[in-house]
Amino acid sequence: MPTNKELKQHLDKYKALYKSTSDANRRLQQVNADLQIHLKTALANLVNAQKAVTINKTMLRQVAEGHNRKEQELIELLTQLKAKLRELGYNGDFDSLGK
Repeated sequence: MPTNKELKQHLDKYKALYKSTSDANRRLQQVNADLQIHLKTALANLVNAQKAVTINKTMLRQVAEGHNRKEQELIELLTQLKAKLRELGYNGDFDSLGK
């Protein structure tokens, strides 16, 4: 049968272990709370990045469409100019025109 002194020593060890475990648990809970905040921030940043990528794709598509439209207008203008030059009697090579 353990003595009172031994029981007190066991109780003190148990209390110290319980306090250590409780402190570690509180620290882990705080780490978990901090990580949850960080995760929410990272998720919000990801959502914003996805929106930015979508906006960028839209803008690039619009720029490309505008470029293609202007290129087509230029081709039509050059075709009209060639037709007008032929109408005015030019029968030369348009590729070397202006060289």
